[in-house]
Amino acid sequence: MAVKTKPKGPQMWDPEQYWLKAKVYFARMETARGGSSDAALFAALSVEYFARAALCSLHPALNADPQEEGAHIMFSLGLASPRLPKTIPIHAVYGRLQRIFPQVFTKEHLDHAEYLTKLRNEEMNTAS
Repeated sequence: MAVKTKPKGPQMWDPEQYWLKAKVYFARMETARGGSSDAALFAALSVEYFARAALCSLHPALNADPQEEGAHIMFSLGLASPRLPKTIPIHAVYGRLQRIFPQVFTKEHLDHAEYLTKLRNEEMNTAS
């Protein structure tokens, strides 16, 4: 009987690496002044990386942008790609997690994650 092994995706989309990166930002959030924009930014980034870790733990292809004739999906499968790899937007990560794990990643979790993403977008993309 053959033992099933999970396909290994590219190192840059490795779930353990995403998890470790999430922990770094979570620690930064914990040391930031409560209520500060730094704390909110680090919280948002840690949630995003935890979410990508969860998705990639199933398969890195779930994190790959399906555009450009599947070049990013092929990269996630370990095949050469003529383009730089691109991930799906974070709202799509959250949507996939809610669809795959509806009892674990609830609508309430989705709403909180999207709120943190909104704060992150405001911090990164506006002069505010």
